[in-house]
Amino acid sequence: MSVRTASAVGSHSSSGNMNGPAGSAKDWIEVFHSMPSLENVYIIFSKDGGPWTPNRTHKFEDASHIREGFRVFRVGGCKRLEFAITDGKRYWDDNGGQNYVITEPGRYVVSINGLERRGDVDIEEIHRQQTKTVDQYIEILYRSPPGWQRAHILYAKQLNAQGGWTPSPGEPMLRNPEESGLFFIRLLAKELEFVFTDGENAYDNRKGKNYKCHTPGRYIVQYEQCQYLGRSQRDLLRQETAGRKA
Repeated sequence: MSVRTASAVGSHSSSGNMNGPAGSAKDWIEVFHSMPSLENVYIIFSKDGGPWTPNRTHKFEDASHIREGFRVFRVGGCKRLEFAITDGKRYWDDNGGQNYVITEPGRYVVSINGLERRGDVDIEEIHRQQTKTVDQYIEILYRSPPGWQRAHILYAKQLNAQGGWTPSPGEPMLRNPEESGLFFIRLLAKELEFVFTDGENAYDNRKGKNYKCHTPGRYIVQYEQCQYLGRSQRDLLRQETAGRKA
């Protein structure tokens, strides 16, 4: 039987995406959903037969770095997940009144074809997401288009933000003296959406889609691709310093 929980007036959304220890791929369930027309997407669920979560509490997060237009919800240490999907307003998808039910860890997609398992989760992606709780910095190496003498970055420290962007022309990036066209910046941020400019009229905004960093870490942006390289050098130094003091 489908279960609808009351929407809590004035409730605040929380990620809820990283419930549980990292463990292995067999410990996690990922649910992907794509409906870009919805401003927000929430999951209402019962974990292992437990109580149902309130509406507008657990929110799907942007997963465009995995597949364009998709959002994801993650939960660990779960044997059985029963759930419905809503936008917190009028949209409601409860699998035709039956709810969706997952009884095996893995990566799943909810689409017009129903619920489909697409394989195991990417445990490295899980580990990256969990660094949000301890790491603080995003470091970006940027290889600019030919002819750029300078590079500036305009950014918001929240994905898909409607406001809070740095004013044009953005913050200047440091030039790499050993390699022409390579620039660097380090920012105190857990996630980042950004574009580049030469400080004048040229822009690099990934053909209007913007670049995104979903977790702290060190990234290189080149040829309209944003690649994760590992944890930031600053956060690795912080960890090393804390270890020496312990």
